[in-house]
Amino acid sequence: MISKFIEDVQTLDTEPGHPDSPFSPPADWEGGNTEYRNWLRSQFKTSPWVRQRLRIAARRYAKRETLDFQGRFGAVLPDILDSILKKLQTEPSVGD
Repeated sequence: MISKFIEDVQTLDTEPGHPDSPFSPPADWEGGNTEYRNWLRSQFKTSPWVRQRLRIAARRYAKRETLDFQGRFGAVLPDILDSILKKLQTEPSVGD
């Protein structure tokens, strides 16, 4: 069976208003880099979808796999992924 839901885990679109990107704030977003970090942090805490996508992106980033950082906050997203990687390294593995 083929799923009709395909996620592009290579493209990380941070431009506000992108409806299919967990990295995209609302269309009327006016914050800067610091506000974006805080917004994404709150999304990480409250949304399993965002948490999953950020973890996937962080692991791909750690393996130096191709990632396409797009949008207004694309330049700060690698730093955010680095921070997530540090947290993931301190979390116990499943089964520990």
